[in-house]
This record gives sequence, structure tokens and C-alpha cells, in this order.
Amino acid sequence: MSDSEACRCHWWPSKKLCRVCKIKEIPRTSTFCTECKSHQGWPRFFANLQGPLALVNALVTVGTAAAAFWLWIRYHDSRTSASLISAHTDKISISLSNVGQRPSAFMSAHLRYADDKSHDADLFPLEGSAYQPLVAPNGRSPLDFDVPVPEVCPADTATVIVEIQESSGVTRDKVKLTPAFVSELRLRYRVTHPRADRCL
Repeated sequence: MSDSEACRCHWWPSKKLCRVCKIKEIPRTSTFCTECKSHQGWPRFFANLQGPLALVNALVTVGTAAAAFWLWIRYHDSRTSASLISAHTDKISISLSNVGQRPSAFMSAHLRYADDKSHDADLFPLEGSAYQPLVAPNGRSPLDFDVPVPEVCPADTATVIVEIQESSGVTRDKVKLTPAFVSELRLRYRVTHPRADRCL
């Protein structure tokens, strides 16, 4: 009996083509192709994903490195900002916050309370306060200032302008004071200047 006649007796072929390469004939019960080294069952889907997964992994690695470099560039130097703690006519308290990787230092501050900048008043550390002009990396430094007597009637707004020595140069930051402070400052002006024009 010839091979062709023998095959007619078997309705289920004994071999099959590899599901991946479509070239190699392998036994029907085989789960692995020796030609293309591929699995025939569900593990082959993971094998097909190796290329895209490697690409995704590479993109994630490059993105992470780029983000780390950008953060290093942005925060490698000191980066200091000022914020208000409290403000009264006897004391103004602000906080310097440095989110950079190098120290910074407080240089000076002045109070802008009038429309004319020539009346800006220098602010000096309050006597007996914990004066900390150096701001450590990722640190904070509170500063308390004595408030001078206003020479002219205060305007509707008041601002503290802080000069900071950063590792990359000198910068300025502004801290807006509250309306309550402006009201107190106007009252102080009226008390210390009783003969001056009315200051509401």
C-alpha cells in the first residue's frame, strides 16, 4: 500500500505547519518549532511582544533619564522664594524657602508702602530675633523685621521686596502684605504725624 493510500485512512493529518514561520512542518502535537524557535501555543503571543516591549522599556528609560537631567538643570542651583508669615506694625515675619541644591543667602529687604518709590523703607532684622540669613538646600529660614515709622501716608497696598543671593546671581522676590497691615500702618502714621494732612 502506497503512502498516498495510507494517508486516505487518516482524516486527521499527523503534521502541521508552524503557526509562526509557516514554513516548517512539525508534528501536530508539537508545541515548539525547531526552525524558528517559536512556541505554538499561547506563549507565542509573549514572544511576539518582545520587540514592542523592548521599545517601550527603552523609551521609559530614556524618558526617565531626560526628566532627571531636566530636574538637575532646573534645581541644581539655589532657587529661593519668599512668603509671608505675619505682618503687623511692630513686626513683619517672612519665610525664605530654597528648593534648589545649593545654599542661598538673604541680602536685604525694604518696605514699599507709598506710591512714590523714593519713600521705600529699609527693613532691618528685629532685635533679639533668630536671624538666619543663610538658607540651606531644600530648607527654610524665617526672618523677622522691625517696621519703621512711615514718613508719608501709606498707599492702598504694601509690599516687602526681598533681595536674595542665589548661587547663580542676585534675585528679587516680592511679598504682598495684607490690607489689615495697611490699615494699621495708616493708623500709626496718623498717631505719629498728628499735624499732617488727613490720612484715611
